[in-house]
Amino acid sequence: MAGALHSSLLLILRSMALRGIGLISTVILARILGPEDFGIVALAMLLIGLLEILVQTGSDQYVLRAAGADQKLVNTAWTLNVALRGMLTLVLVLAAPILGRLYGKPELVAVLWSLTAIMFVDSLKNPGLWLLQREQNYGSIVRLDLLAKLLSVAVAVTAALSGAAYWALIAGRAVMALTQATGSYVIHAYRPRLSLAQLRRQFGFSLWLLLQSLFGYTRVNIDAFLVSVRFDNSQLGAFHTMKYLAFIPSENLIQPVSAPLLRELSVVRDEPQRFQLLHNATFLALAFLAMPLAAVLFSCADLLVPVLLGAGWVEYSELLAWFSILIAAFFLFNHATRTCITFGNARATFLYELFAAAVIFIPIFVIGIDDLTAFTSLRVQLELVASFCFVAYSITNYTGFKNFLRLLAGLAPIAFSCAVAEFATQSLGDRDWGAFLNLAIALVAWSLCYLAVFVGLLLLGFRRVSEWSFLIKRGGNEARRFLAANPGD
Repeated sequence: MAGALHSSLLLILRSMALRGIGLISTVILARILGPEDFGIVALAMLLIGLLEILVQTGSDQYVLRAAGADQKLVNTAWTLNVALRGMLTLVLVLAAPILGRLYGKPELVAVLWSLTAIMFVDSLKNPGLWLLQREQNYGSIVRLDLLAKLLSVAVAVTAALSGAAYWALIAGRAVMALTQATGSYVIHAYRPRLSLAQLRRQFGFSLWLLLQSLFGYTRVNIDAFLVSVRFDNSQLGAFHTMKYLAFIPSENLIQPVSAPLLRELSVVRDEPQRFQLLHNATFLALAFLAMPLAAVLFSCADLLVPVLLGAGWVEYSELLAWFSILIAAFFLFNHATRTCITFGNARATFLYELFAAAVIFIPIFVIGIDDLTAFTSLRVQLELVASFCFVAYSITNYTGFKNFLRLLAGLAPIAFSCAVAEFATQSLGDRDWGAFLNLAIALVAWSLCYLAVFVGLLLLGFRRVSEWSFLIKRGGNEARRFLAANPGD
């Protein structure tokens, strides 16, 4: 157990470090390159990603889940992965000119060839990495990943400064793939050999994973495909970048925080009263984080974009504002999914994917919006509607309709605090204090106002609501426990 906890902590820190380096890289490169440079690479990655899903073997998961990992099993997994990606490389090399003509972008051909070669190099990594993961030995893997990321950023920024345009982004990816592939043979002594000894057994595992991956990738990225068809490179690059920025809070705050909180639900699922209290408290605790994050990003997007990405991206600020609402949608989806899984209802999550795809993309196809901001707005609002329906189903199904209404009422102090903070921030008006100072003042004012109003509402009576009372007491206990364990801090 201690080894697993250590590995989990190490992987969380790895994720945060890689995401932080990636964000810094994006901020720097966005000030050197233009949205059109990001757009051509994003389009190529979308096309490669869709085809790459067709050769997802799940080799790493297969090796990790196997009862024993002998050489035949490991070599077969590695060989299948390399062979299928080699076939995909050949297909993409032949298809690149066709795709370039289809999209009317001749420069896309060379980009596809380059990224395809990088993808194949990535498949050559030493399967000894899977053996390290089986042993919960992530230290050397994390160091290699961080080194590869830092080198890739250095190369990409240097190339961008030298005028390499979108090739700077490709150069960074190439260096990362080469570093990881080469380094994998340094950190582990295993040397793979071509083998198909256990092909039939692994293919049976990989087929189901392939279907899941194909549907999931299409569901998440179909909006970007529509943008790539209807809009130019600059707009696709802006769409891709703003979506990436808006997902950072969800992936690096909401998801990590929710995992340990919601895990406790499985312990008390057979005790209705305790389950309902913990379920409701968890929902409100996550809403306390997700709703203000979405609201403050929506409010301050026009101030954040010029500071973060530079003046060349200001016209796309509204995209970031709309994408920030996905933080709330992700929170609702995440909570509903974990609740259903707690009761073993994985089928509901699959049906939701079908439902959400229909709710979001059928209206978009029917309406055929030609304005990027209007497209993004509709796409995000429909996602929010679908997520709300899913969480309404999960709450009603497992705790009752009355409890669903109770939780809606429990959100009142959060929603009211967000509204007051938004009004107070907007009342500051436009000040000629400089972009960075304007942003800092707006964020501080919004946050302080939100917290002040929220605390005031708790003191006025909401603290007597059982869920909020539970959270206050638990928060106090955790704080006292932390202070007792760290007396010298």
